[in-house]
Amino acid sequence: MVQYPNDLTFLSPYKLISGTVLNHHKIVIFCSLLVILSCEEPDYNGITYGGAWKHVTIDPSNEYTEVGSILEKLSHYVKNSDSLMEHHEINYLNCYAMNTLLFSLSNRIPLLFTKEIPSEDGSTYPISVPVPVGYTFHCEMKTIKHNASYQHYIIVSSIPGDERIFILSHIFFSLSYKEFKHSPLYSSFSDCEKQINSSHLYILSTLTRRRHLYSQVCPSQSELLRMHNYKKAYCPSPVHGKDKNTSTSLRLELKIMTYNIWNFNPYSQDRLYLERMKRLVKLVVSADPDVIGLQEVRLETLKGGRMGPYQMDHLMPHLKHYQYVFQPAQMFESSLNEGRTEEGVAILSKYPILYHDYLLLFRNTSNSADGHQRVCLHAVIDVPNIGQVHVFNTHYSLSHEAREQASRQILEFMAFYQGPAILLGDLNATPEEKAVRMLLKDSGLVDAWAQQHDESPGYTFNTLENKLSKRIDYILVRRVVGVDLTDIIVMNDDTRSNICSDHRAVQAKLAFKSCL
Repeated sequence: MVQYPNDLTFLSPYKLISGTVLNHHKIVIFCSLLVILSCEEPDYNGITYGGAWKHVTIDPSNEYTEVGSILEKLSHYVKNSDSLMEHHEINYLNCYAMNTLLFSLSNRIPLLFTKEIPSEDGSTYPISVPVPVGYTFHCEMKTIKHNASYQHYIIVSSIPGDERIFILSHIFFSLSYKEFKHSPLYSSFSDCEKQINSSHLYILSTLTRRRHLYSQVCPSQSELLRMHNYKKAYCPSPVHGKDKNTSTSLRLELKIMTYNIWNFNPYSQDRLYLERMKRLVKLVVSADPDVIGLQEVRLETLKGGRMGPYQMDHLMPHLKHYQYVFQPAQMFESSLNEGRTEEGVAILSKYPILYHDYLLLFRNTSNSADGHQRVCLHAVIDVPNIGQVHVFNTHYSLSHEAREQASRQILEFMAFYQGPAILLGDLNATPEEKAVRMLLKDSGLVDAWAQQHDESPGYTFNTLENKLSKRIDYILVRRVVGVDLTDIIVMNDDTRSNICSDHRAVQAKLAFKSCL
C-alpha cells in the first residue's frame, strides 16, 4: 500500500493542495474510464515513463525542506561507497531539479482521488488530488581527488514514507584540465537543430538544466560543447599494439555485453533468487566487459528482503569500478497497493559517461500485447584512446506493431549521434522478423552475431526449457571506419534450475583505431 507522509503537499498540473495523511479506505477513484478506453497512445509529453506522470520543480531547495535531507543522505552514500568514490572529497553538492512521480493509470492524466475536506461549519466537501508514488532528485556534485576535480551527475529516488534512497544513476568525469574552452561543435551534430520539430520522437534528458525532463530531440548546444571539449582534452596517450596488418597500428579493444537479467524471478522463494544472483554476478565479473546493457532491472518495494528492493543495489557492490544509469520504463499498477514497482534498462561503464538521455518508444495501450511502456536508453561514453562511443540499450514490446514502430524511432534517434555506436537489447524478435530487418536495412548497422557466425543460430532464449530455441538478444554495431568487430559469443549458462537468467548474455569485442 502507498504510504503517505504527514503534511503532504499534492503536486498536480491543475492545482497545489496541502493536506494531511490520506485514509486509503475512504478514497474514491476519480479517474474517467472513458479516457482509458479511448486512448491508444500515452501522452508522451506528460509522462516521465509508463505509469509515472511528471511534475518538475527547478531548484527545489527553495520550496521543499526534504531536499536537504536527501542531499545529506546522498553525501553519506558518497562518503561510504566503495572503490568508485574512494578518496573523493565533496566540495559542492546541489539538487537542481525534482520530479514528483504521480501515478497515471491511463498515461494521459494523473490518477485522481476524491478526498473529503472538513469545512468551518462542520460539513465536508470533496477535492480531487493526484497520488505521488515516488520522487527523483537530480543532483550535481563536484569532488576533488588527488588534486584533480571531478564533475558528477547523480539521480536519487525516494518513496513516500520510506527513509531509504535509491541511486538511479551516477556518472562523473574529470575536470582536471580546468575550464572548457569555447570551440566549434562537431560537424556531426550540425544538423541536429534542424530536426527539432520531429513530431514522433520523445527524448528526455536528465542533464540539461533548463530543459530538464522536457521533450527534446537532441542535446542542448551547451551539452554538445561539453562533450566536444571533453573528447579534445581527455583522450589519453595511446597504448601501442599490433594487429595482423601492420606493426604500427593502434588497435584498442572494447568488450560490450547485453544481458536480460529476468528481474526478481523466482522471488517466490527467496533462497532461489539469491543463489541465482550469485551465479549471475559471477558470470558478469568473469566476462569482465567494459560496457554492459541490462534489461529487466527492477525496483520492487515488497521484494529483495535484506538486500533491498532495488536490483542495482544487488549488482553494484560486485561491480565497483562501473558508472551506471538506470532508466525505468514502466511503473506497474501494483504500485498503488503493493508499493512502488517499476522495471527498466541500465547501462554500466568502466569509462566516464559524459551524457545520457532516453527515448520513449511507441506504445498502443489498446493492444494487450503492448502491456507496458518501453524505452531506449542512450549514453555517451568516453573511452581512453578511442574517444566517444554511443551506446543504446532497449527492450522491445511483445507487440509486432510496437516493435516495428520502435525500430523506426530508434534509427532516427541514433542518427542524431554520429561516430561509433552500438545498439544492445532484448528485441523480443528473431532475425527474420520485420522489426529486426528494419534495423539493418540501409541503416549502417550490422548484426554482430550474423557477421561472425553465419552458420550458427546463436540462441539466447529460453533457458527454462531443455533446449534454447530463439535468438532475440542482439548487439548491433554501426559500420564506421576504424571500428572492427573481432569476436562475439553467447555466454555459457545452465538450463532450468541452475540458470543465471532465462536469457543468455551476449558479449562482443570491438577493435578501434586510436583517436590520436
